Amino acid sequence: MEQSSKEGRPEIYSLVTTTDLALLATLMHDAISHLMNAIDKAARVREPIDRIANAMEETAAAVKGALSACQAQRAPVRAAKSRPSAPIGVLALKPRGHHRSRHSIPKVKA
Repeated sequence: MEQSSKEGRPEIYSLVTTTDLALLATLMHDAISHLMNAIDKAARVREPIDRIANAMEETAAAVKGALSACQAQRAPVRAAKSRPSAPIGVLALKPRGHHRSRHSIPKVKA
């Protein structure tokens, strides 16, 4: 260790004052206090969040079951119709003249 020339103490002690150490200790105390507060709040919120998550899982399972049942009922009907399916990406088009253009907005009399 290098010694400071005048005081006979290690050089690191000449760079840090008691005030600096007190400020650092206060900062650490505040940080720990905030973390403990956050942990307490998280512990209180955990049970309601678990209940919400369980309810959402049950709802998703019920919806999935209902969709499966609905698709199972529709499968024989689709096979009976046996109509050719449209290619993917083709949209149903309306007859000519059926749509309004954006320029044909009726004028309102004031």
